[in-house]
Amino acid sequence: TSKYYDFGKYAFGYSNALDLVIKTPILLWLGLYLGLTIIYFFKILLIKFFAWVFKERKISNYYVQIVLNFGFLAGILLILPSFFVIYGDKFYTEICFAVMGILLGLLFVTRLLRCFFVIIDTFKFSHIYLFFYLCILELLPLIVVGKILFF
Repeated sequence: TSKYYDFGKYAFGYSNALDLVIKTPILLWLGLYLGLTIIYFFKILLIKFFAWVFKERKISNYYVQIVLNFGFLAGILLILPSFFVIYGDKFYTEICFAVMGILLGLLFVTRLLRCFFVIIDTFKFSHIYLFFYLCILELLPLIVVGKILFF
């Protein structure tokens, strides 16, 4: 819950740093807190549901632990850049937003790799099938959407 508190607490500071006018900052804080709580609740509920359907409770518990640990780590890593965004100059704000984006991107990739290796270790199947799956069902739609949107 500390990451939720940090996120909601600094949302008002971010809005001031970005020169956004917020008439009721307490509603913004409560809305962000409630929104993140609902997102994490339904995410974990969905993971638990699929674990029940496929009878893979141990893997789902481990996956939920990975997701929550990386969320907690993200909250800790973003505290220092958050202070610079809130209390720093505009120049530091832009740099800190870039640093925060890079940190979140690295954490996201690390989490994906960690979960990927857990799944690979758990389910024994040919790596060529995994390669075809990732190329056809995961990467190809992203390439098509990118091609449509940006070219």
